Amino acid sequence: MLSNRLFRTLVASAAVLCAAQTASAQVKISQVWGSGGNSQSMLQQDYIELYNAGATPQNLTGWSTQYTSSTGTTWSVTALPAVTLNPGQYLLVQQAVGTSLPTGTVPANPAPQATGTIAMSATDAKVALVASTTALTNGTPLYSTSPNLRDFVGIGTANWNESAAAGLGTYVVGNNAPGMNTAAAIFRRLGGAGDSDVNRADWAVGYPSPRNTLSALGAGLAGSG
Repeated sequence: MLSNRLFRTLVASAAVLCAAQTASAQVKISQVWGSGGNSQSMLQQDYIELYNAGATPQNLTGWSTQYTSSTGTTWSVTALPAVTLNPGQYLLVQQAVGTSLPTGTVPANPAPQATGTIAMSATDAKVALVASTTALTNGTPLYSTSPNLRDFVGIGTANWNESAAAGLGTYVVGNNAPGMNTAAAIFRRLGGAGDSDVNRADWAVGYPSPRNTLSALGAGLAGSG
């Protein structure tokens, strides 16, 4: 029989491996923007974009994107459709339609695959991808205690992020993704595939350019960037 010490070591190693694999799930949050419909905005709607950076299709039945404010603890859930996202494919989750601009004065987003009603912050927030439609229970979710957590980004002044030990949900001041604004969405590098588990390293800003399942396949498949 295994000694208690060896058994505890094996269990701890398996937990760390599982957490690391969860932190690097193949479907990732690839773009976020919260200024839709604001004064001088470029598009009407807030959105969250996903990307399959893996080499195999992923069924998203029962998954969700979840959102809260930069210091929030209550998560708003948007269920994803029962679709299979192919390698290199994007999926668009539309959120609130802004009211500061008359409809038709600026373009609408491409057709979304999922639609929520969340009025997202134009600057700072926390966004999660979860393999469940059950809301996260605190503002600083750990991979070790949230086994359905697949990806996480702390934006701007958010009080949580992915950092050097993101598999365990470690927060490091200064490792947030950059903040958003009217003309700047945040993009995951390498077309959505860049994932060092450090938000600061993996995210950059660019003009809002939401992509959906009909968009050109991304070139950022894992290992090809």
